[in-house]
Amino acid sequence: MKALNSKERSKKLWQFVIIFLGLTLVPTALIFFSYYHVPEELSEMEGRKLASYSNFEHAQKRILDKMSEIDSNISLYATAKTENPVLLDKKIADGLTDLASMDTSIKMVKLVSDGYAHHYTHVRQLVDAQSKLNDALAKLQDAESRLKSAQSAGMMGAAPMPLPPAQ
Repeated sequence: MKALNSKERSKKLWQFVIIFLGLTLVPTALIFFSYYHVPEELSEMEGRKLASYSNFEHAQKRILDKMSEIDSNISLYATAKTENPVLLDKKIADGLTDLASMDTSIKMVKLVSDGYAHHYTHVRQLVDAQSKLNDALAKLQDAESRLKSAQSAGMMGAAPMPLPPAQ
């Protein structure tokens, strides 16, 4: 092997230093990038997913609470034990409007809202029919009591009471 002069030796030394630094800095930079930069991006992505899931969960909870409120108001309306049915009717209508406008991205909300609207319409028709039936029964009982009183007055020799005209 031939001895190198100082110029060649200096050139080879710098080549070695550059190659050594390149081989040590590149893996060090890659390790730094993989341990610090990539996890930050992953944690940001996971944070967005967590926030999205949290928003979805919060929306579901609000929807379920509103559904529960509407259901209890419809049940209360159906029992007809409320003192102010007009106020309860307004609460149910407002609840249905709120439910329909809550989260339009969820297809189920529209289906549930429509289902509750149909259910409420049906319950309302049943309550109206029940009140008409109760009114008709009251009129029938009143007519029967008048007839009985007229018959009993007719037996005693008094003039019979006129019956109300048929409707």
